[in-house]
Amino acid sequence: MRNILVTTRPAEKYREIRSKLFRIVNVPLTEMQNSFSREKQDDLIGFDPEVIVFTSETGVRILAGSVPGFLDMRKIVAIGNATSLALGEIGITSFVPHEKDSMGIAALIIKEFPEKKRIALLRSNRPRPELEVELRRAGHITLNVTLYDISESEEISMPSRTEIFGYLVTSPFEADILLERYGIQPDARYFAIGKSTAMELSRIGVEVSKPVGNSNFADTIKKIEASFQTAQ
Repeated sequence: MRNILVTTRPAEKYREIRSKLFRIVNVPLTEMQNSFSREKQDDLIGFDPEVIVFTSETGVRILAGSVPGFLDMRKIVAIGNATSLALGEIGITSFVPHEKDSMGIAALIIKEFPEKKRIALLRSNRPRPELEVELRRAGHITLNVTLYDISESEEISMPSRTEIFGYLVTSPFEADILLERYGIQPDARYFAIGKSTAMELSRIGVEVSKPVGNSNFADTIKKIEASFQTAQ
């Protein structure tokens, strides 16, 4: 029986999750490295943002550890519940969009802050352009700040295909690496976190299975469990 779900989350973000229905094996395809230099800190402080956007828990930890107190008295937007929870752990409340992706963030900001604002987008070195484009179109001033770099990790062993029933891919970059390294497994199901990841999998010829995750890794696993039960 094929009972392994391979996840491709970076090791720095992965927290072990157990399932009663299948084994979860994380095969990190990317790695993350703090790149929030002193120069970038000075740029962010000088920009003096009125609104700050976080797209990951990693970004929250990096900023909080580098510039303590900087988030106080500012409006904060988190891409999803996990990022919002990380902010809550340091005493910061945040807005969370209904659609937990770049376009969802843009829609929330445009609705909540109709007047021109200085908005800092705290992200990785591989940001998608849609968020900044939409915010500037709405009249806001934006600053992209790279807090961490994401790069391809060294290749590690993958479980046997005879044991894998599915893959959970958490970024478009991971999708590209997965298919380049291992090819498509025709009898496996491919799940995605985020619309952009699902779109990239589709672009390179993979049929994306439902559910498509909404930025929350643990919640997506639960939804896959329900799907797995139905398929048995």
